[in-house]
Amino acid sequence: MEEISIGVVVAQIINFSLLVFLFKHFLWKKIVLLIEERRKKLKNINESERVAKDKIESAEKEASDIVLESRNQAEEMKRESEVIAKRTREKILSEAERDAQALVDGAKEDVEKMRNTMLESMKSKIIDLSLQLNKQLFDKEIVNRDFMEKQISSIKN
Repeated sequence: MEEISIGVVVAQIINFSLLVFLFKHFLWKKIVLLIEERRKKLKNINESERVAKDKIESAEKEASDIVLESRNQAEEMKRESEVIAKRTREKILSEAERDAQALVDGAKEDVEKMRNTMLESMKSKIIDLSLQLNKQLFDKEIVNRDFMEKQISSIKN
């Protein structure tokens, strides 16, 4: 092995000291400032990231609340529309029942009028026919008319 000479070691120490002095004098402050600046940027980025996450969580919670509220409002609107539909249905049914009852009542009145008209017509035709028969049989029309009308009125009542 080779022997290490003291002159080489001293030269190396001087060289190393000179490099350390130059490094410390010219570059050390710049490197420390760069490192500090990067630390501040990382800290700002981390803080911004935390704020962004908080905002995202807040926005997600708010969106969830809005969706829930919208669902609740939709359910309430559905219930209200069902109530309105039920009321409308009941109203339409009651109007239809009234209209149907009015038609039935009108039809009953018409039937009653037709019945009375038919009775009067039948009464008149029966009296005329009876009178014609009596005239042919007995030759007295006036006495028989009064008698027939009284008899038909008593049957009717």
